[in-house]
Amino acid sequence: MKINIRVIKHEEQGGAITGLWWMDEKGVLQIRVSRMGNSDYEKLHIMHELFEAFASTYDKGVTDASTETFDKAFVERRKRGELPAHITEPGFDPECPYHDEHMAATGIEMLLASFLKVKWSDYEKRCREVSWEGKKF
Repeated sequence: MKINIRVIKHEEQGGAITGLWWMDEKGVLQIRVSRMGNSDYEKLHIMHELFEAFASTYDKGVTDASTETFDKAFVERRKRGELPAHITEPGFDPECPYHDEHMAATGIEMLLASFLKVKWSDYEKRCREVSWEGKKF
């Protein structure tokens, strides 16, 4: 398996989501996370995306297209105020096609945060700042 991981400017993500993964046409796993100004935060985000990819939903019939469609709809629902405050990202929504994988990846992320001595609330705050920066939801 080949994996290409890049930390990029958030503007290059093309939306509010700070981490993406997909399998490209050559079978290379592509992972992109938004630059957060803290290498430990970026490591946490990379591990989250990597775990989600390894716990892949492809065998459940979830495609990159269906994930992208859900994520975009989530952002629109968030803008309209249709989501409870505690559902801060698409994967936390129980209707999300990759909800189980996201929850497991978050657990791994929290474990690594503890190991790296990262305060989880500070990390979450930075993720929100990068993700929704300049947007009023």
